[in-house]
Amino acid sequence: MPAPEVVDGFLKLDFYWLSSFDFVRPAPDAPPGPGGKQATGEEQIPAGVKKWNGARAVLTGFMVPVNFRDGKTTQFLLMANLMLCCYGTVPKVNDWVLVSIPGGTEVVQDRLMSFRGTFHVGARIDDGILTAVYEMDADGPGKLADE
Repeated sequence: MPAPEVVDGFLKLDFYWLSSFDFVRPAPDAPPGPGGKQATGEEQIPAGVKKWNGARAVLTGFMVPVNFRDGKTTQFLLMANLMLCCYGTVPKVNDWVLVSIPGGTEVVQDRLMSFRGTFHVGARIDDGILTAVYEMDADGPGKLADE
């Protein structure tokens, strides 16, 4: 698999790499793994993907808002395509990136958006449920991918 290119100091990641492996989400009631820790599935993430943890990256996808404040979204899923959302197949947990923007950003749906920020790889567990394996702390509002 070819490595992602670096553009203006940002690793240009896309879902070709992020979704390139099967990820089976552990059941919320799965028995603890070694050392009594909750099963997270992190061992399924390839080493080549884990090495991007902490990288400055740019990602492009479709915004699916999750949390709102003052009419803006402060957290959303960035997805490869709209068929993974409301209309088609159930996405795998490695088919989205959970993006956080503390100041919020306008919701733009049905248009490809690009965001820059710090990329994180690792299991996020909320209330005992695996909710993400990829996250991004965005530097600010994104831009339309065709601009």
